[in-house]
Amino acid sequence: MAASKTERTARRVYTVLVADDDEQVRSLVWEILAFEGFRVLPARNGHEALEVLGRHGDGIDLLLADVVMPRLGGREMAQRAVQLLPHLRVLFMSGYGDSADFQADFPDSAVLDKPFRAEQLVEAVKAALKKRG
Repeated sequence: MAASKTERTARRVYTVLVADDDEQVRSLVWEILAFEGFRVLPARNGHEALEVLGRHGDGIDLLLADVVMPRLGGREMAQRAVQLLPHLRVLFMSGYGDSADFQADFPDSAVLDKPFRAEQLVEAVKAALKKRG
């Protein structure tokens, strides 16, 4: 049964900051998540992601960050982001299979291995949003 207009408008819209230096990946992730009803804020690199965090602050629910980016990688950028916004949930993306290294620094986070299917992305984002609240 389809949701009524009241039910659809009452549903919380989560905001996801997507930081990835690959424009195609960033655009595809944006399209998938926007289609699923998420508000998506794109960032081309770690520095830009921190600027977006500074502008939007508490309005961001999840940081979806590529691990390897030039100048400021995902791990260091996420550490800075969580210092600014302790409530921020983090989900990493990586094509390098280095997920075990994150458990010490980010025990509540997960790593989504690239390449991934749309369903895997959406499932990982929803799971990350459920953690810590």
